[in-house]
Amino acid sequence: MQKQRKCIEYYYDSQKYNKQEILEDLTLETKEQFPKQEAEISICLNPFGVYVATLIFPEKQGKRKIKQREKRKNEKEIKSSLSYYEMKQKTKQKAQYGVYKNGGTFKPF
Repeated sequence: MQKQRKCIEYYYDSQKYNKQEILEDLTLETKEQFPKQEAEISICLNPFGVYVATLIFPEKQGKRKIKQREKRKNEKEIKSSLSYYEMKQKTKQKAQYGVYKNGGTFKPF
């Protein structure tokens, strides 16, 4: 399933506006409304004599996804390098039954 890019369409009368005015107007408007995002502006004239101006915002790939992918790759490399037995031994860590963890002293707020 592919993600769709965000798209906004504006309609202008071709008798009142020309392409340059529309382009200048949209660049100023997008900078005010969306200061951190870049948009591709395309203007075309439809058969009814109306300019259709579309703003297309590119998709963002979050840093979190990249970090998760790198983490998964590192985990896969580690798993492939260790045998199943060695991996089990590392996860178990010698359990000591009947021994309590050393807790800190109680300090009320």
